[in-house]
Amino acid sequence: MSPPGRPKGEYRSAQREGNPSSPPGRPKGEYRSAQREGNPSSPPGRPTGEDRSAQREGALAGATVQPRQVSRVVIVMDSATSLASALETGVGLAGAMGASLEGRFFEDLDLLRLGDLPFAVELCSVTGARQELSSPHIERALRLEAARQRKLVAASATRKRVPWTFAVAYGQRLTAAIAYEAELVVLGPRARARRGIGRAGPAGPVAAMFDASDAAERAMSAAAHLATSFACEMLILVPDGESRSAKARRDAAQAWLAAEGLGGRVVAIVPERAALVAAVRARHSAVLAMPASALTAWPLDMDMLRDELVCPLVFVR
Repeated sequence: MSPPGRPKGEYRSAQREGNPSSPPGRPKGEYRSAQREGNPSSPPGRPTGEDRSAQREGALAGATVQPRQVSRVVIVMDSATSLASALETGVGLAGAMGASLEGRFFEDLDLLRLGDLPFAVELCSVTGARQELSSPHIERALRLEAARQRKLVAASATRKRVPWTFAVAYGQRLTAAIAYEAELVVLGPRARARRGIGRAGPAGPVAAMFDASDAAERAMSAAAHLATSFACEMLILVPDGESRSAKARRDAAQAWLAAEGLGGRVVAIVPERAALVAAVRARHSAVLAMPASALTAWPLDMDMLRDELVCPLVFVR
């Protein structure tokens, strides 16, 4: 149930700042797979799914991925977000890709409902004093936090000369980020996690998850922009396995690094959340670029992944 007077799913406030002009539209036919040269006729028999996957990854290995023109980068935030690293990531991506930046602050509906409970109280961490926690008190605190984060977005974007906007909406931050129709969405880690990109550059490589999807190619392209912008290496994570497609995927990722002229390494891991988090944390990765396809291909629990990662997550469609 939405708060009184606030239509569900609509933005309460939205302010456009910076350059009001929209970035140029995206050209058609982006991210076309490389065509195979030679005889275009198909071999006898229908190729298996593994054959098609290997063919696709072989095409990627033989050509540099042409990045799609991205119009905007969205940073999704709430009162629990560690914004500094998310801002560095979002502004870095927007600047490197010629896109605008949108900051979107989500007021958690669960917090707003908490104020309607008669037994809700606030405990001061300094004095230990207790006071009633009311809806007006929570709304005022969220407004102040939204204003604070808006100032940080403005300062960071202006410093890098990136056009920016800011809006306040309602809902669960993570759920909204996945459902949001944007090409690149940046999710900051929880405020208790402090690692990631700082003003002096990233603490480690920029990691990207790679499979046979178009979104994975775009995730690697976004990660490459960040790695180039911050002068660091890349870490490409591929699902482990002994199948023909798994080996072709590792070869394709290694060939892609060479074709792009980027330093880095390819690491094969078990396609599950624990292995992914361990690989990212063990190498002190500053950012993880994740394609939308990974939600089902690995599979992953996004709520738990957000809790365990200590770096920003770039969600790529």
